Amino acid sequence: MKLLQIKKEIPSIKKNAQNPFFKSSYASLDNIIEVIEPIVHKHGCIIASEMHGKVLTTRIIDTETSADILKSEFELPEINDMQKKGSAITYARRYNLVAM
Repeated sequence: MKLLQIKKEIPSIKKNAQNPFFKSSYASLDNIIEVIEPIVHKHGCIIASEMHGKVLTTRIIDTETSADILKSEFELPEINDMQKKGSAITYARRYNLVAM
């Protein structure tokens, strides 16, 4: 029920950033969080992301029951450069949120 209420309230998220390499626009992670998080909180839930090995898991968790109400996973490639890995994690967080 909470998930339905959350999904009903989430508006279309505007693309606010540019990717010069592909000459395209996209919604930044900050923008997505700014739109989604207040709605999720309003319904007694939180968004949490965690890495397990190469997999980033993002969950919407009901704070009353501590149960997942929605989960998305994204497997990252093997990356040894920390800056590139941080960038890949940011992309994965954004993709998980959009997928949910």
